[in-house]
Amino acid sequence: MKREGGMTLLALMFVLAVAAFFAIIGFRLLPAYMEYFTVKRIISDLAQNPDLRSASPRDIQVAFDRRATTEYLSTVKGSDLQVGKGANGITISANWEQKVAIIANISALVEFQIEK
Repeated sequence: MKREGGMTLLALMFVLAVAAFFAIIGFRLLPAYMEYFTVKRIISDLAQNPDLRSASPRDIQVAFDRRATTEYLSTVKGSDLQVGKGANGITISANWEQKVAIIANISALVEFQIEK
């Protein structure tokens, strides 16, 4: 007699539950990472802008706030940026944390750091 192989219903339900758990985590963290990439793009654009090479740190922060407003970004403000002068022009960095609710009372704390 040949024995059939494969998953039982219980094993299939377990695999689907694990996949659903990780999918929920991914979907909950997606907006935080989308904001991270938006902030990274804005900072990169500001650091490479030739008009801002001789600007004051406050002018760069105001320029960031204007771009953040058009991108509907509320997590990072211009006052959160650290602006300095480097050998190749200006350096802009930002550090922030974002708390993301996952399920019920379970949440994730995501730390972001950008330096250009």
